[in-house]
Amino acid sequence: MALLNGKRCLVFDAGDGMGAALAASLAAEGAQVWRAGPDGNGPFDGQAQGVDGAFAAAQQAFGGLDAIVGPAPQLEAILPKDWDTAQFAALAARHGALTAAIGRAALAGLAAPGAVCFLGSVWGLASSPDSGLAGGALAALGPLTKALALEGVGRGIRVNAAYLGLIDTPAMRAWCAQRGAVGGITDDVFARTAAKIPLGRAGTAQEVARSVAFLLSEHARFINGATILLDGGLLYA
Repeated sequence: MALLNGKRCLVFDAGDGMGAALAASLAAEGAQVWRAGPDGNGPFDGQAQGVDGAFAAAQQAFGGLDAIVGPAPQLEAILPKDWDTAQFAALAARHGALTAAIGRAALAGLAAPGAVCFLGSVWGLASSPDSGLAGGALAALGPLTKALALEGVGRGIRVNAAYLGLIDTPAMRAWCAQRGAVGGITDDVFARTAAKIPLGRAGTAQEVARSVAFLLSEHARFINGATILLDGGLLYA
């Protein structure tokens, strides 16, 4: 039996290759999927202001919603000497507001039992000089996830977050190239990082999608408020 038979899911797509993989995997598990973002079923510009419109469109299309998947985070490579306080404030506000908007919509409008899976980054948990600014801006996801999970219990809604490591998407490869340029590294940063992963390779968008499908399913009904690492062991390597 498919994991998500009959479930109506909204996937927020950041246009990085992850959203398309998520939509395909959830559909393969029996879900109806509304993909909000580039080349999807409706528009989404990555800003908190667009969340309610995407939620309403998906609800209208399916007659309700059972699950939401947040967009993959955007990363920037900036060395501390170039940190700008206004830039940090803008990044933190964007990510925090987007998480809050999705959580608010979920608690107000998801059918029960419902589930939310946010996508975070291991670079929001442990950092390096060039990823510290972006990682710091992402750090609010853990507390927000746990607060929403506690609030959602009485409404039959679970909330979890999957923290992504090195995943082989165009956006991740572009960020690794940026890290190389910022740090003056001439070899392939993506390949160097992949070599540090205990499993010996980068993850795939499809592997992330299958893990997210499980977290949204009733098989994971005792998982709530958790932050799951999808990084092949990179964080603790």
